[in-house]
Amino acid sequence: VLERTGAGEYLIRVAFSLVGHTRGGPAKVAVVASAFMGTITGSSIANTATIGSMTIPLMKRVGFKPEVAGGIETAAGGNGQLMPPVMGAAAFVMAEWLRIPYLEIAKAAALPAVIDQLALLGAVHLLALKHGIRGLPRNELPRFLPTLVSGLHYLIPVGVLLYYLIVRDYTPLTSAFLSLVAAAAMFVATSFVQGLRHAPVVPGHAPAAGVGPALVESAGRLVQACYLGARNMASVAMTCACAGIIVGIVTLTGVGLNLSSIVVDLSSGSLYLGLFLTMLACLILGMGVPTTPTYIIMATLTAPALIALGQAQGLVIPLIAVHLFVFYFGILADDTPPVGLAAYAAAGIARSDPFRTGIRAFTLDMRTFLLPFMFITAPAMLLIDTTWYEALWIFVTASVGMYMLAGAMQGYLITEGRWWERAVLFVGAILLVKPGLYTDLAGIAGVALVYASQRRRAPEAPLF
Repeated sequence: VLERTGAGEYLIRVAFSLVGHTRGGPAKVAVVASAFMGTITGSSIANTATIGSMTIPLMKRVGFKPEVAGGIETAAGGNGQLMPPVMGAAAFVMAEWLRIPYLEIAKAAALPAVIDQLALLGAVHLLALKHGIRGLPRNELPRFLPTLVSGLHYLIPVGVLLYYLIVRDYTPLTSAFLSLVAAAAMFVATSFVQGLRHAPVVPGHAPAAGVGPALVESAGRLVQACYLGARNMASVAMTCACAGIIVGIVTLTGVGLNLSSIVVDLSSGSLYLGLFLTMLACLILGMGVPTTPTYIIMATLTAPALIALGQAQGLVIPLIAVHLFVFYFGILADDTPPVGLAAYAAAGIARSDPFRTGIRAFTLDMRTFLLPFMFITAPAMLLIDTTWYEALWIFVTASVGMYMLAGAMQGYLITEGRWWERAVLFVGAILLVKPGLYTDLAGIAGVALVYASQRRRAPEAPLF
């Protein structure tokens, strides 16, 4: 409902007012707007198509190649699903499965989601620096405060959802229904006001001729929203039903125990190898299955094995960390070639090759691949049994590590990198994933060394 009532256009305008003027502006707008959109939509493909229809042409205008523009939007749309409160609808399933309050899921996912979005902004910034791409002129952009205030009513349904989930402790289904009712009521009320003012019902469209036409248009948009929502949910419902059958068979027959022991045997008792195999399985399964069913199936099959591997090495891995690990790679499958359905949506808008677009998105997403491993090695990132200064330190090291990995993948920090500089950045990023003061300091020293080396070669190179 929010998508059809103009929330997408509003979020894009807010993002333009925030970062449109910065280096590589439209690309950063894609990241920020997709992150905002991810808080209200559970589909990376819908996110990519909605935001990309405006940002991809502007990215091409300022100098990004079509496949690069499509790749940026693909990565942004996929990463938007990591944002609470919706999280691709898997957060609600996770809360029911783990028998913990939804608020605990959202709290655990919040810090990694912020780190991920900042890291994607950093990767896009490096790409813009590398190709000398600037932002849009300020006089073409809306002002931030008036733009923000103009659409605050779009936050009402999200507020209703969170209120009934967290404060009233309603079920996710009931909370979502009440949020839907609030969204419809909000749109009808704003349409009435816009009709009185003879203003557009949805930003960017023709002005309403009066109250009557405005209400007719709002009713039509609501009907269309319900139709599209039901059509999109039909495929998800069928896949979730099939996933439920698989889970039931695994549980009743005991095959899950056999699969867990197979994973343990294949990994030779190594937790990291077990995590790597789980990552591959999630990426392969997620190529053709939506995020929520992928999460359900993989959590059923692999979570017990990963817990067992951790216990064998004397580690106590929180169950929520394993479930978020699986969830993250289920989302990243939407961007991963050769299938990468979100890449096809972006390629259609960018008029580029879908496979090359997917490859570009995959290289941008490589820094996100580190993040789920930190859930296992550093559960404090999920704000589990930690202090504020430990969480702050992990936030800093994870952000620096993913920025280093982006620099290694781009071959650029402040100027073109040499082979050894890329290697140092890559190793430094890996060191920052492993918790420990010495590994963290070694990783930070690595980025300082590369920065000093490149600054010496290019003393006038811009950093921003």
